[in-house]
Amino acid sequence: MAIPADITGPRSGRLVFISYARADRDAADRIRQAVVAMHHEAWIDSNLEGGHEWWNEILDQLRRCDAVIVAVSAELLESEAARAERVYALSLGKPIIPIKVREIRDDLLPPDIAARQYIDFTRPTLTTGIELANVLSGLPPAVALPPELPPAPPLPASYFGGIAEMLHRSTLADDEQRLIAGKLADALQRPREREAALELLAMLENRRDLYASTAREITRIRRDLIPAGSLPPEPVMTPGPTSFPPEARRPDPARPAPQRPAPHTPERRPAQQGPQRPRPEVGATTTGGFPSQHWGLSITGLLVSILSFVPLGVVAVVMSAQVAARWNRGDPAGSANASRLAVVWGWIGIGWGALALLLYLVVGIYAAQNPYGY
Repeated sequence: MAIPADITGPRSGRLVFISYARADRDAADRIRQAVVAMHHEAWIDSNLEGGHEWWNEILDQLRRCDAVIVAVSAELLESEAARAERVYALSLGKPIIPIKVREIRDDLLPPDIAARQYIDFTRPTLTTGIELANVLSGLPPAVALPPELPPAPPLPASYFGGIAEMLHRSTLADDEQRLIAGKLADALQRPREREAALELLAMLENRRDLYASTAREITRIRRDLIPAGSLPPEPVMTPGPTSFPPEARRPDPARPAPQRPAPHTPERRPAQQGPQRPRPEVGATTTGGFPSQHWGLSITGLLVSILSFVPLGVVAVVMSAQVAARWNRGDPAGSANASRLAVVWGWIGIGWGALALLLYLVVGIYAAQNPYGY
């Protein structure tokens, strides 16, 4: 494969590709925000549609990037697409930067990740941010791509195929049904997978061997994740020789199965009550969106203020960390205030350190001109 003409070229900072499992989307967004705050570029497949075009765009970004950040979790190990991204990145000679976003045993990590020192991002701290900044700034110069690129991995098979196969079985255990419901709940939050997930959810709901616990989970999913008027037509269920009669439905041993209303009635999916807190959007800095944490300015203020031996910039770093903490507690006003204070104290740290540097310079010049003190 020939190299596209526009893959190489000047740009500021590093271009980082973020590979993640769908269940870790929020963590991947936080990593992207931190990378951008450090004045690098980050690419994540947030606005792409599925299919071959989507996969080709991912491969193109892997060829363009300077490094690949891998959001490590147990879910990542089950992602066929994430594994294919890592294999292709390694074949291109791209550096891999593992960042652990959920707790997972080290002995479960695949060899290509276990051989590298990862950054623990499960509880982001100032040390975590500085460690990531050091790794990105210390990346070696980008390696030129070979004249002939290695073979591109094929489009990964959708995991919906596995779910559909399970739903066509004559029997499903309780834990299997709840596992399918959980996967479909995740898929309903991604626009490009919503339609297929709705059809599979209807198939699960109309099973004759549906457990009461799974029925309650489906009710919760319809209430919380499915807007009114977006449901697909009810599937036609044709009884076969292996179908379960109604009296054979297995109840939840914890408590008797509730009387479920007919599918798709208003009682099954009441309107969401109360205002919903907006989801943080990466890069949003205006009122109504997730405020910027200003990590770059805060860390600069800390490093410069250290010159004065009074590191006032540490307040800016604390305020940057408080932006996300207050937002997650449901306090957008406090989050915005912390963002503003991060800017104020970042500049205070820079000014204080610059003043100290100026004083050192003046004293040094005076001492050089007056070696005997007069």
